[in-house]
Amino acid sequence: MDADVEKLITGWFERARDNQLTHDDCSSRLGRWHYRLGVPIIILTTGVAAAIFYSLGRPDVSDPIRLGVGLASGAAALLACVQTFLGLSRRADQHKIACARYGALRRSLEILKTFSPSDPIELRQAITDIQRQMDRLAETSPPVPPRWKKKIDKELENRSQERIFHLPVPPVQVAPEKVELGAA
Repeated sequence: MDADVEKLITGWFERARDNQLTHDDCSSRLGRWHYRLGVPIIILTTGVAAAIFYSLGRPDVSDPIRLGVGLASGAAALLACVQTFLGLSRRADQHKIACARYGALRRSLEILKTFSPSDPIELRQAITDIQRQMDRLAETSPPVPPRWKKKIDKELENRSQERIFHLPVPPVQVAPEKVELGAA
């Protein structure tokens, strides 16, 4: 394989891996935020429902309790609106799909690098197919918030990248040298 082609494939591999890890991290972050908003919504709405049910039979409920129930109800409604508006679960799923697609692309590049066709026309066709796949992924993948992207990029820079395309090489067996005694 030509050195320029190898450099191109290695660069695409690194970008695919970085995008895969970026979308995986975004999916995890959005999933956590979904639960950070969802759990309080469940607790508040359950508490409000219980308080309303409790107060139905008691017209003598004090004003501070009514105010607390009203505030809890408003907080639950606000959190539910924010959660719906942000679409955290849907966005997390989109990033999960993008992560899986970049993983498939990365594996395709590994296969191309490891078992590259000897025919230059076949190699060119394989590279063109991967380029189209990368272009489609770039168009259809959800955007990564810039603040998260900077943080994730910094984390990726700190990781070792020595393992790219390295296959395990079996150890070479060296026969021990014969030492002749008594020759002098």
